[in-house]
Amino acid sequence: MTRRRPRVLIADDDQDIRALIQAMLDSAGLTSTAVDGGLAALQHARNEPADLYVIDIQMPDMNGIELTRQLKSEVTPGARVLIVSAQTSAADIAAALAAGSDGFLAKPFTRTDLLEQVGALLIVEPHPCPKRDAL
Repeated sequence: MTRRRPRVLIADDDQDIRALIQAMLDSAGLTSTAVDGGLAALQHARNEPADLYVIDIQMPDMNGIELTRQLKSEVTPGARVLIVSAQTSAADIAAALAAGSDGFLAKPFTRTDLLEQVGALLIVEPHPCPKRDAL
């Protein structure tokens, strides 16, 4: 049985950050798509829901807090959301969590930081272990 790779939608207005996150996720065997803002992410999610959304807080057309609220309430209530942001005040983190975010990762971050958070948020079925012959 072939399992589909988890799908991740990245929403960030910074092209370099989008490309970096996408490269990190793709190198870990995930399928990712990147869009340049909240409105584009919302439209994409309505047409093709993802397993995980990686969202920046500060975007010009719709901020990540509002995007998270809309994803969780209107589009995909069971969606997993990871906020990735340079805005790391206690108020920013509290707002992200209140909107329904499942995790928060501060910029700058390492590949390990990102993949640990993503792994913790994605529900991944364990690989079956072949039975070993008795010795």
